[in-house]
Amino acid sequence: MREVGGKLYLEFGGKLFCDFHAARVLPGFDPNVKMRLLHKLRDKAEMVLCIWAGDIERRKMRADFGITYDVDAMKLIDDLKGWDLSIRAVVITRFDDQPAVRLFKNKLERRKIRVYTHRATKGYPTDIDTVVSAVKGADAIVHLGAIVGDSACSIHPDLTIEINLQATRTIAEVGKGFGIQRFVFASTCSVYGASDEILDERSVLRPISLYARTKMESEKMLLSLTDATFAPIV
Repeated sequence: MREVGGKLYLEFGGKLFCDFHAARVLPGFDPNVKMRLLHKLRDKAEMVLCIWAGDIERRKMRADFGITYDVDAMKLIDDLKGWDLSIRAVVITRFDDQPAVRLFKNKLERRKIRVYTHRATKGYPTDIDTVVSAVKGADAIVHLGAIVGDSACSIHPDLTIEINLQATRTIAEVGKGFGIQRFVFASTCSVYGASDEILDERSVLRPISLYARTKMESEKMLLSLTDATFAPIV
């Protein structure tokens, strides 16, 4: 932390509020535990909300609330205010000037919310030349790229394996080849499957979906690459 000005980067995947999916998988899990943590850090934390442009353009629904993702993002910003938390900025990923996304961006800016757009990186994460150019010169890798969720993975199973597992190996091996010691991998609680027990990092893995299996296999692959020069963190 001293090397980056005393700052600690935390990424929260899934839902900040009402994370009932995690609660189903992890008995005893508080669906709002992320918010309680952020509330304790509110005087020190800077929050950035990321949303994929594709979800806005195709009007993806949040099934548990019956609202689209752009509406959910606005609701989240308002809900955070109720916890004395504010969003420093919104990042729209894989932005390609989609009409619905431009409207969403304008709506945020009218509320004086800073908006950044991030365009897709051609060839990432499967093209080896793209991976090499991105990794070369880095001192750490935070690998978040994946096809996420059971339904999305079931639609394109071959692509899911290519992106979630094979590309993860490629990025890890390239990073290790460049002498990058720190590799942070975002997995999922879905690797545990359904359970009535309290689970932790030592619990038995019982994935019941392709998405969970690719994450589990990626964990095993990364840990198998561990040595004195390469230290992956799951």
